[in-house]
Amino acid sequence: MSNTVLYAGVILLLLTNSCKSKQIDADRTPRIIFLNYTISQKSDRGLNIQLINKIIREGKLKQGLSNKKEPETGDLRIIQSNAKSKPIESIIIANPLVKTVEYADESGKLNKKIIELDSTQFSLRMQLNHLTKYIIIEQTNKQNKRLTKNKL
Repeated sequence: MSNTVLYAGVILLLLTNSCKSKQIDADRTPRIIFLNYTISQKSDRGLNIQLINKIIREGKLKQGLSNKKEPETGDLRIIQSNAKSKPIESIIIANPLVKTVEYADESGKLNKKIIELDSTQFSLRMQLNHLTKYIIIEQTNKQNKRLTKNKL
């Protein structure tokens, strides 16, 4: 009889542990976050960024999506951070207020023009880390100034 109780206890323990691991795996389902912001130039040459909305969906981004490797002065670093605001992952995007436009002039020669905007909207998407609690945006410059911090 004691062997039967022992076997029943082991089976119950295994069933309980397998249910827990499935619950943990469900919490780690790959998710993508879509973020929409407005950005504007302040009078003191600073930037103002406001979150318009965020959408989180199950899914996985394709490998090889372009992400700038080396930031240039003025680019934006989007950081996923944990509950203690420690960085987990980050991506770099070009400054949305600076647009490069290519055009053909009257002679058919291709030219490039850089346009600096006062304000615009921009969107981005990232593979969401399951530990992420905040999205932080910094401008890459000498100080790496934090522009905004949004709680998920």
